[in-house]
Amino acid sequence: MLGRAKEIFIYEVKRGIQFRLIEKRSNPFADTMQHLKTLDVYELLRDCEIIISGSIGKKGIKRLQEKRVKLFFKKGNMQEALNKVIKEEGLQKNKDGP
Repeated sequence: MLGRAKEIFIYEVKRGIQFRLIEKRSNPFADTMQHLKTLDVYELLRDCEIIISGSIGKKGIKRLQEKRVKLFFKKGNMQEALNKVIKEEGLQKNKDGP
């Protein structure tokens, strides 16, 4: 679950299928069961456009989609997940060039 992740990795996508790790953020809410926790976790991710997670609770999915965040559900190797999302989203071409 996204809210239970102890760490969140932020990547930047550049032209082609090039990506680089920008930072690793700690999730202070990982061990809490508070109401509306997804909103707190969203604040950690407020500068992100895409979230890749193994799973997110039903209410969390709805709240994040309302905030116009694109959600992808992938488990396993993160590099493979990043490549797949980049291809699915057509991010091979962006502002930086072909």
